[in-house]
Amino acid sequence: MVERPAGEVAAAQGIAAVLAAERDARDAVAAARVAAAEIVAAGRARARTILERGEQRLTRARERVEGRVAGRIAALEEKAERLQGPVERRWWNDPQGR
Repeated sequence: MVERPAGEVAAAQGIAAVLAAERDARDAVAAARVAAAEIVAAGRARARTILERGEQRLTRARERVEGRVAGRIAALEEKAERLQGPVERRWWNDPQGR
């Protein structure tokens, strides 16, 4: 078996170490990309949840307001109908006290 000179062995070991470091770096970058994609997906899911809850709250608020408005309109219409009917004279409105 032929022995290699020490410098050649050291250079080969150095090259192997650099290649291993590059491989580790590529693996770390790939893992970081996966982690980043998971973070983005979780953020989007959270945003969808917030949006859905906001839309539900807005719908309920709109329904409550529409209900109150409908009630007020009905009360005003009823009052308008009463005001269009015959006027009842009451003793406190009668200047002669009858």
